[in-house]
Amino acid sequence: MQELTYSEIINMIGKENSEDTQIFNVFSPIFPKGKRNWCIVKCIGCHVEKEGHKSFFERIYLVWKNKNGEVHCQCLKESLDGKIFVKKVEEEENIIKIELDFTTYSVVVQENKIIKLSKNQLNID
Repeated sequence: MQELTYSEIINMIGKENSEDTQIFNVFSPIFPKGKRNWCIVKCIGCHVEKEGHKSFFERIYLVWKNKNGEVHCQCLKESLDGKIFVKKVEEEENIIKIELDFTTYSVVVQENKIIKLSKNQLNID
């Protein structure tokens, strides 16, 4: 198993975003128990439009290092109108399981979402 470093995580999230996106805060990565080759990372940032307007967001990323040592990143959830909370990060056999809570600002809506991904499809040990 190839371990992810914090600098690899930050670099990959930076590459994932376009030039009109600014990331202000990258929270500490959340690794599943006993694993260091994949993690969940929460980021806060904004999109800058041509007119100078900014729209703020929170994003949850899955960052992993595959069997060949290549680092990859996938945005799992984006919120333009609320907060995302990572409740649980775990691995069950060949499945990555992430539990998220989401609350909006404009309407009192609370959502719980469980995301399951295949480690084999992502080429993760």
